Amino acid sequence: YAHLLAAIQPHAAGVRKLVLFLPDTRTQTAGLLEGLGFAVERYAYVLRKAPAETIEVTWPAGVELEALGRDDLVGAGHFADCINDSFARLAGHAPLAGNDLRTWFDDEGYLEGGILLLKQDGRPIGTLMVMRESEDPGTAEIAALGVVAARQGGGLGRRLLRYGVDWAARRGFHSIVLSVNAENESALRLYLAEGFIRIETMVCYACRLEREHVPGSAGDSARPG
Repeated sequence: YAHLLAAIQPHAAGVRKLVLFLPDTRTQTAGLLEGLGFAVERYAYVLRKAPAETIEVTWPAGVELEALGRDDLVGAGHFADCINDSFARLAGHAPLAGNDLRTWFDDEGYLEGGILLLKQDGRPIGTLMVMRESEDPGTAEIAALGVVAARQGGGLGRRLLRYGVDWAARRGFHSIVLSVNAENESALRLYLAEGFIRIETMVCYACRLEREHVPGSAGDSARPG
């Protein structure tokens, strides 16, 4: 691990810290990482709902979902703005730019029509992404589920979640997975109430790099969970 860390650093220009996620059961590896200067930054839970079920979702008047295409630059900008508003107070969130979404369309798990923007009376207010899970082609992953702060608490997040489950079930996926920050207690309560079960705890370890390697900065991930 020391050799791997040393090999990474010359390529980390502009990066202030490295982060990685490790299952909490990997205690021996955790000890090695801590010996190299990594420290626990936060926790996240992986949840699963199986089997996926079709759920008829109704929306309030004026509210609709719009699937984004690869070349919809305006929609991508609105998506990024909503994500940044929804996740601004969560640990590990790195500001998202509209251009970042273009890489999501190239992800091997991308599903046509699976990147969605929630609108009310034409104004963007929320986001949802459903993709194929990387380790199990029969499982779908829900990510980037968020509602802007001004519209939270009105049941739109629950409807988005149910829509994502239904969307995946109608396409033949047998189960759904998602991840949530441990400190996001309201989201965790929602997922558990909707039948998701916690299957794994992931520990986020962070390591600050030496100043001479880090003229800029970077966040944890371009894709919020």
